[in-house]
Amino acid sequence: MIMGFGVLMNELIRQLEPMLEDEELIESLTVLPPVKAVFSSKSERLMSLMDIYKIYIPSQTTVDVYNRIYLSVVGSLEKKNTMEETKLLDDNYRCIKGLTRCGVVGGLDSFRLTGNPGVGKTSMVQRCIEVITKNKNIRTQKPYREIIPILEVETVSDCSIKNLLYSILIKVDERLGTKFYKSNKSQHTTTDVLLAAVSNVLSNHVGLLCIDEIERVVDNKKGVTLLNYLTQLINQSNICICFIGTESSNQFFEMKEYLARRTIGVSVKGMKYDKSFYDFLTVLFRYQYTIEKVELSSGMVRWFYDHTNGLPSMLVSLFVETQKRIIINGRTKLTIEELEETYKTVFSTMSTFIDVGRVRENKPTHIESYENEVASQIVVDNVFNKVSKVAYRDVEKALQLLRNYVVVEFI
Repeated sequence: MIMGFGVLMNELIRQLEPMLEDEELIESLTVLPPVKAVFSSKSERLMSLMDIYKIYIPSQTTVDVYNRIYLSVVGSLEKKNTMEETKLLDDNYRCIKGLTRCGVVGGLDSFRLTGNPGVGKTSMVQRCIEVITKNKNIRTQKPYREIIPILEVETVSDCSIKNLLYSILIKVDERLGTKFYKSNKSQHTTTDVLLAAVSNVLSNHVGLLCIDEIERVVDNKKGVTLLNYLTQLINQSNICICFIGTESSNQFFEMKEYLARRTIGVSVKGMKYDKSFYDFLTVLFRYQYTIEKVELSSGMVRWFYDHTNGLPSMLVSLFVETQKRIIINGRTKLTIEELEETYKTVFSTMSTFIDVGRVRENKPTHIESYENEVASQIVVDNVFNKVSKVAYRDVEKALQLLRNYVVVEFI
């Protein structure tokens, strides 16, 4: 029995992609579409802009999430075909048949991934899933079983537990070609019976369940009830669940001890004003599909950060939409004036959420080098000499004069 379980486990885990680390992991997570250099028309330039949305550059948080997801899948697979799983399946079956349950409790530690809108939570999870599974199912022959390593669903807008459970069955049917939804869809099916049926489906056919948009529970009176049922689903299915949502959902997970204990939190933040932000922009600027190309300047780096608050999705959208307007209107290159025009016309609804001109916490060393380079050029042109003659020893006056030539910041 033990030997058979070990053979089965090896067969299950072998079908996952090997667990990666360090540079190999970063390289696998990174997505950089080919940069196009030759265009025959405006339409070709515009179509090429869509490739920019495919760019994915992993952060340290991505690495953490990858490891957590991978280990969660392995933890779930280790429960397959064990005595514990068999007891849970039997207990759920008793509920489905209206018999008295034995009260077997399983469950794995789940986790939540939260962050402000636009930080890339969903794309981060999806990229990790692609690297871990290559979107393939796991299959065993003796006994025959097909397992979806990671299944993704969204929290239903009405926060109905029954509708969420049905959406899980629909997703499983789409991946496996089964008919679980049709078999369990009935107006007479109680929530407890449906929960037991879905728990068995997850135990048999899913490794990790990812539930996105979990913040919908916050403003819905059914929110607490939904999360309580999901905790029960963790116990009865014996798999791990990853909850993905905005920071507002944390209040629900932290209001009950058993929920907080069951769902360790991982927080995704926007990029800081540091080297990582500069490097991200450096990559983006390779994908300039306007007629003329411009160099990334310190002024542009500051402008992008001040108007996006370091949110990757906002940064990419602003970069693409500005180029789109330039190409359509017959202009030639990316400038701060073009960016300002796009921001005011296309992203006006975001102004409430973007704190333009907020104090930057850190200053990138790369940006400092750009500013030093500009300052050196000004020295060559004797600007500093002119300023010193006018201001003499008045430091504040000298700084005010210098603002006409360079960016002067206090850090």
